[in-house]
Amino acid sequence: NLIPLIEEPTMKRKADELLQQEEANRRLQKLMEEHKVAICFSGHMHGYQRGFRNGVYYCVTGGGSWLDLSEPLTTDWEHMTVGGFHPLAIDVSPLGLGGEYGMINEYVKVAVAGNVWSATSLGFSPSGDFYGIIDTFSSSEIPPSPTPTATETVGPSPTPTETPAGFCSLLAENFEARASVLQTRADEGSCAPSQVQPEQLGWTHSPPAGWSIDNSNMGPQGTTEWQGWSFASKDFWVTADDQQRSAFTLGTGILAIADPDEWDDCNRPSLLGTFDSALVSPPIPVPPGKQVAIEFDSHYRQEDNQTAEVSVSINGGEETVLLRYGSLAEDDNTGADVQNAHISLALPAQAESSSMVLKWRLFDARNNWFWAIDNLEVTATGEGPCFEPTVTPSPTSTTTPTPSETPIPPSPDLNEDGRVDSVDLLEFLMQMRSGVPSEGFHSGDLNQNGVVDLDDILRMQREWKAD
Repeated sequence: NLIPLIEEPTMKRKADELLQQEEANRRLQKLMEEHKVAICFSGHMHGYQRGFRNGVYYCVTGGGSWLDLSEPLTTDWEHMTVGGFHPLAIDVSPLGLGGEYGMINEYVKVAVAGNVWSATSLGFSPSGDFYGIIDTFSSSEIPPSPTPTATETVGPSPTPTETPAGFCSLLAENFEARASVLQTRADEGSCAPSQVQPEQLGWTHSPPAGWSIDNSNMGPQGTTEWQGWSFASKDFWVTADDQQRSAFTLGTGILAIADPDEWDDCNRPSLLGTFDSALVSPPIPVPPGKQVAIEFDSHYRQEDNQTAEVSVSINGGEETVLLRYGSLAEDDNTGADVQNAHISLALPAQAESSSMVLKWRLFDARNNWFWAIDNLEVTATGEGPCFEPTVTPSPTSTTTPTPSETPIPPSPDLNEDGRVDSVDLLEFLMQMRSGVPSEGFHSGDLNQNGVVDLDDILRMQREWKAD
């Protein structure tokens, strides 16, 4: 099966559209892994690249093609064209071509025999001349998955070899949408010594929708950027002061950070109080009868009495600590650093549909170290649907409603951004699997039969073509 997704070139998209596309790419990557997609072809880039991650080959071709212009045919396939001349300052071709001669163009041939496929990447000049074979790879040469830098597992959270039945995605957050609200420095580089430049965008205290920061027990005012939990670009954070912050290679882009070390650099607030701040998730729906897994990437350095906890509250009840880092040997970190780790926590199945709230709290800290997290995912597995669909009882009256009473059917523009595009398509696919809309999207049940199904997808595609 071949599934094409076509988007505008990056250089034509606005900043908010790029952030939306990053989210769509992240969701698409997860779907490809779950449904055992073999190869994902992307283009165009200024060079050929290939990688393998979590069972999926990613092949990015160089060059590009303006479909509305006349272009030369390739010598290999009569129906294919190349993208024309595109000068480059450097050589980017594996064949030692490109550069001043123009961007090399690649096409990938895939041959399938039974359950085995092989791929051959072919290079062409801007004039359509065949350069040669750039790369070959096949399903019989799957490389081993890379070993993560560090892993921290708490509780019985097995890693399945394939997507388990009854899988539900409950929450996913990588904080990248915070990029649109990042600010320039406040105290860094002035009250707090650092190399952060005045024009550098990099931090905010504004959380994602539904999230909150609890600073009710926070100590006196210190460095503004780090007064409690913050969201900051990794570059901004590392530039403020490295001290092994750059070792968080699992974290990319925007991170959630609690940093009492940097907080204390301005006015020495630790002489009068302690750092105590909690990052609180939005309420997360929990389906009955399914085990819940909480996973995130973490970078933690321990010093003195500084303590970090991850806790959960079910249906507004008492908080239960799932993970505790501190100075004691009996703490989950045995009193030591836990740097660049992937954290896996598990919750037992709930008897009834529930709601839970997660909390990351760093407290009892003075001029100590830091804790950063990224790439949070909350999932559930087990028999049964993710959530029972809401069924509206049939009306007992046969009275035809007046036009003002006639309900407006749901729109296929699920995120209500004014267009029907691949972001909406990915959300339809997610809802077909989970049964519930993601945050910021409405239901994809366009025919209002109680489920999101193929009929809804077909209607969405008709709307897409109409746009």
